[in-house]
Amino acid sequence: EASPDDGDGDAYAFAFNVTRAGTYDLMVGAPNADGSVNGSVQVQGSPSSVVVRPGALSGPASKVFGPNCPDGEGENMWCEGAGRPVRLWIEARDAFGNPHEVALSPVPFSISVAKKGSPGRVIASVSAASKGGSGAYTADFLLSDTGDYLVTVTGVAPPGSSGTSGELDGSPYLLTIVPGSTSVYHSTAEGPGISEAQVGRLMWVALTARDMYGNARSSGGDRFALTLDGPNGTKLTASSIVDYGNGTYNATYLATVAGNYSLYVQRADTTGVFWDIRGSPFPVAVSTGPTNPFVSRLVGRHEVVAGEEAAFTLMTRDEFGNAPAGGEVSKFAVEAVHAKKGVAQAMAKLLDAGRGNYTVLHQFTDGGEYVLRAAMVGLGGGAMPDFPLKVLPGPLSPPHCELLWPCYAPECKESDRHRPVD
Repeated sequence: EASPDDGDGDAYAFAFNVTRAGTYDLMVGAPNADGSVNGSVQVQGSPSSVVVRPGALSGPASKVFGPNCPDGEGENMWCEGAGRPVRLWIEARDAFGNPHEVALSPVPFSISVAKKGSPGRVIASVSAASKGGSGAYTADFLLSDTGDYLVTVTGVAPPGSSGTSGELDGSPYLLTIVPGSTSVYHSTAEGPGISEAQVGRLMWVALTARDMYGNARSSGGDRFALTLDGPNGTKLTASSIVDYGNGTYNATYLATVAGNYSLYVQRADTTGVFWDIRGSPFPVAVSTGPTNPFVSRLVGRHEVVAGEEAAFTLMTRDEFGNAPAGGEVSKFAVEAVHAKKGVAQAMAKLLDAGRGNYTVLHQFTDGGEYVLRAAMVGLGGGAMPDFPLKVLPGPLSPPHCELLWPCYAPECKESDRHRPVD
């Protein structure tokens, strides 16, 4: 737009408004019918070069770029691994989006980081720095805990300038911190296979792959191994290890020998070498199973003397032959059955001898052939194998001896034959 200069009628002043910074050619001359400059009739010095610089800082028009998410989520959503530097690139721009070419002093941006769900609780304030004195700035910070964060970036116009302060368009930005690479020394194991192991039961151990900050991994693919070293050279390996694809794994094993074990949980590195995870090897006490009457039995001498206290041992075992701890006296009943008379009599005493063994004490008075029968009563009970026993006569006792007289007379009675010996 041209207007006469107030000082001289032959002079004109031109006003124009450019919103895009850059270098322009300014042409001044006679107008064409359409209002454009006639290139053949230009004033002296036309065209001239005009450089348009960016305007004052505008916080809302400035731009920030963060780490992209692998699945291509929105531009205002960023992703980074735990413990890895989060780098932000910030472009200072004017109200028309023109990037500044020269850095402002002081740095015109403030950055704060808060956990999503607690926006008022700032956990980090980050400083930006100019890249080589240009209008581009970078800011770096670390977050070791996984989760979603809100990153607020605000542009601050220098005092006295015509710029505009305010949050950048799209602020606050969503930043998701995902777990880092698996760290064998921070991965963990837990479960009844460590704390409550028992023979005869399929025990499981839950494995969790973690990064170096202890964050649980969210993807699978790690190679784990589980082995056990037990009593008398017993060695076990996991019957299966299931990868759930979310950073958790389930390992199972079956033990049949009770005792103290060392349970090793290891992860393979990229070269195939296995290393112990945190806490490995774990001490594991594998307990015995329920007492099985069909595996338990009575042991002892098969001949005893009448009048003497006889001792037998009731050896209780689980289905794999392991000796329980004991303390189950009330669960067992032992009786002696005379082979001829068929009369059963309960044994006198049943004492806990420890480690699943019980001492059976009884004094027999009648000689002959017997069968000792032991049984476990109640739920899961049953009879044990019969134990044959012969009770021999005791030492000669004259007071108990009898003299038998012959009885020939028709009127003689059987009782007449028994006469005491003086």
